[in-house]
Amino acid sequence: MDTAPGVLAVVLAGGRSRRLGGTDKLLATKDGRSLVDRTVDAVAAVADRVVVVGPDREVPRDVVVVQEDPPFGGPAAALVAGLTALARGVPVSDHALVLVVAADVPAVDELVAALMAAPPAHDGRVAVTDGRRHWAAGVHRFGSLRRSAARLGPPAGRALLDLLEPLELEGVDVDPRLVQDVDTPAEAEALGVVLPPAGGSATAAGGPDDVVVRWWRHVVTELGLTDVPLDPTVVLDLAGAAARGVVRPAAPVSTYLLGWAAGRASATDPSMDPADLVARLQRLADEWPG
Repeated sequence: MDTAPGVLAVVLAGGRSRRLGGTDKLLATKDGRSLVDRTVDAVAAVADRVVVVGPDREVPRDVVVVQEDPPFGGPAAALVAGLTALARGVPVSDHALVLVVAADVPAVDELVAALMAAPPAHDGRVAVTDGRRHWAAGVHRFGSLRRSAARLGPPAGRALLDLLEPLELEGVDVDPRLVQDVDTPAEAEALGVVLPPAGGSATAAGGPDDVVVRWWRHVVTELGLTDVPLDPTVVLDLAGAAARGVVRPAAPVSTYLLGWAAGRASATDPSMDPADLVARLQRLADEWPG
């Protein structure tokens, strides 16, 4: 039997914080409170139930914490895991609203207020700045998300765009400040966010990234590429940005194009910094409209 509609929330709290050197950015603080605490409090003020998706961590309220499968399987997998947890053992109306936000947005209180200012007329609402949709900032009908997830199939490695773009969504124009997240130390400083001490490398021994780094070093040695100017974690970060912002197969395509562009540029300008190309490709992936 269908229950009365309500407001639910999914907080996306995964990711490896590679550009922050492995520091858990969600434990960074703004005005003395961690980003994850601020986010949970902001959504709990309007939602009946809250699910945080990401590595197990302490949260300030009695909320459910789950991990997407596989861990770090991407934002679409995280949202699907959140939807599953919301409905576990509790009937949920297809008309219920699901507030979806990332846990690393310092202005989350204002963002939630903007998204919840009016109920969506159709499948949902999504934050928009300068014509660009921010998929990790929206409010959607539970039934619309459930049906889209069923059509999508296995969500691992898929972008939020793959899950949400098929829906009939209205845009909510917001100030860019409301969706500015923390991905780099420079962004943290600009937003008044204090980073915690590094809690360990993103390439912990035995993890998948550690295998990639060892493979990188092996190939570099075998091919005599002793002057490779980039660290493997930088390339991994680019691949992750392409997979999240575009589609999973865009990751190897992007890294191939990076190598091609860097090789061509170095032939004409030896002073060229490949990191500039990486930053440019990351911006392209982040701004990809679909």
